[in-house]
Amino acid sequence: MIGKVINKYRIEKILGEGGMGVVYLGWDLELERLVAVKEIKSSLPGYDKYIERLKKEAKVLARLNHPNIVILYDLIQYQNNWYIVMEYVEGVTLDKKVEQIGALPHQEAAPIFKQMLAAVDHAHQAGITHRDLKPGNVMIKFDGQVKVMDFGLAKIQTSAGATHSTKTEHTGGTLYYLSPEQVEGKPVDLRSDIYSLGMACYEALAGYMPLKEKKTTVEILNAILRDNFPLPTKFNAAVPKELSKIVRKAIALKPGKRFQNAGEMLAEVEKFEAEQEKNEDPAAVKRRRIRLTIEIVWGVITIALVLTLITVFAVPDLPLRILKWAGILSPTKVAIYTEPAGAKIEIGGKPVGKSPLRSRFVNVDTMRVSIQESTYFGIDTSIVLKEVTDTTLIFILKPAATFAIAVVPESAVVMIDGKIISPAERGHIELAVGEHGLRITGDGYVTMDEKNFLRQGPNPPQSYTLKQARIAALSTPASKDKQKNSETKAVLEDTVVTDSTSSSSVETPPRTGILTLAIDPPSEVYIGDSLAAKTSTQYDFTLPFKTYTFKVVHPTLGRWAETITIGEQRAFREIDFTKKYTITVLAFDLTDKPLGANIYLDDRPTGQYTPDNLSLNFGHHAIEVRLEGYEIDRRELNVEKNDKLIFKLKRLQ
Repeated sequence: MIGKVINKYRIEKILGEGGMGVVYLGWDLELERLVAVKEIKSSLPGYDKYIERLKKEAKVLARLNHPNIVILYDLIQYQNNWYIVMEYVEGVTLDKKVEQIGALPHQEAAPIFKQMLAAVDHAHQAGITHRDLKPGNVMIKFDGQVKVMDFGLAKIQTSAGATHSTKTEHTGGTLYYLSPEQVEGKPVDLRSDIYSLGMACYEALAGYMPLKEKKTTVEILNAILRDNFPLPTKFNAAVPKELSKIVRKAIALKPGKRFQNAGEMLAEVEKFEAEQEKNEDPAAVKRRRIRLTIEIVWGVITIALVLTLITVFAVPDLPLRILKWAGILSPTKVAIYTEPAGAKIEIGGKPVGKSPLRSRFVNVDTMRVSIQESTYFGIDTSIVLKEVTDTTLIFILKPAATFAIAVVPESAVVMIDGKIISPAERGHIELAVGEHGLRITGDGYVTMDEKNFLRQGPNPPQSYTLKQARIAALSTPASKDKQKNSETKAVLEDTVVTDSTSSSSVETPPRTGILTLAIDPPSEVYIGDSLAAKTSTQYDFTLPFKTYTFKVVHPTLGRWAETITIGEQRAFREIDFTKKYTITVLAFDLTDKPLGANIYLDDRPTGQYTPDNLSLNFGHHAIEVRLEGYEIDRRELNVEKNDKLIFKLKRLQ
């Protein structure tokens, strides 16, 4: 899917996956902007009816135009699949923010609530009920702006002002935010959104969701219908009682006791903020104003100093911005994104920071760009720019593997995939991740050929010692004395078998060992890239002493790969793809603070976050954790037992 063009949208990478489908980062080739492209799962119950309804509702959703609602750009069909194209928003969802820092201070939470309520009120006035409001559908941009997302379950209000909902439409995490009427399958209206929004506000203030203690769906549904949630102040004493009561009213069991619309609740939150400011201690207000004045003055001084230093030492685009503003020059604005994010960027040979680089002015026709990131291949290229036309560049970095190789004798010729590696290059070799062919040759030595599998990042150093070739001896003339014959025989012993009439020789057969593979169910076995056994259940391999890469592949259950050295001791491996194991995945920063990072399995998002358990089939898997603001950490391993993986994430500079 990555790299495919759907209509005018090129798919760049996976952003996430939810109950409705996979969300991709896309690039609009015509308007030159990033977009979010959501593929609707064809496995959804009643898929055809859902698509027909979605096409009708998209016309209404497209009319939503509010700064706090993610914009719907397009609804398209491509190769029998349907895709929703939306505004791409960078930031962190409300649930992730609460996971990372816990309960939000009310001074920070109230502005978020107001923007959420403003967005929902706008949708309600357009006759649209969201029906899936939750912290995961509230994106907070880095500048503090809130964007309400995913109107995928939205419903247009009927003339009676209500819609019907079924329990089967809601699964997973959404269950915690269902209104009582949704649980009972009763008609729902905009007050159902008020309830869901109230539960999201509750969790943000308390830093805790009581429903998450429940173990089963039945327990969760019963708790929603009992309406026995304590005030958020029980979990966070710093929450003002007035704000706590506003949230408690929003999640009242009966719709008639809730706020009757989002505008009404928004007015109460604004009133709360005004009262907080009014009732604040005058002395505290004065101190705060003095402190704010000092901060502003120092801020202005700092900004002026920083801009001066940047202008003098870093030669940034500040002068170009000024000249553009003055109408003297028309430089080109460039944005650079990389996957993974955080790569070092140089423009014209000068470092400009790390990706994403969202805005940079340059005044050249051809721009030289260099992208560097550890464990990935670097990119060094020239880009032709169009004057005044904003340009966005997206670079997908390819994973790289590094290793060192030592050879005895040093004069031997080392070739990897047919390319000669000079002695000076052997201390640091950079190759693509995967399997590579290695050949080492030398005059008077036995040629060595093998396959090596390299993983991303540094690989263990490798050393090889070539065996001397066996020397063929000419026949010894019958006229020579027996002593000389005896000496010749002694020199050739264990290396050559000679006869008295020819110059030919026979090498001693190589020493061999045995590897036994017991496989369930029958699978294909490869040695390197060569198929060695088909639909095998047990196989004994008799091979010369050497290191080999074995792969066992089942068409549906997975694969297993291991580098095994054949020696005197008989080796045995049990390959049972029917077995399952539990892998506990944890993530910490470098100070051992627990982190809630996204868990990716075999390059696809799982929808799970650390700490959590993965139930995996026996075999080879790649497990990766990602968290905004941190470097990605990845492990590739054979899962053959219950295990625990601890990832240590380094914060991006």
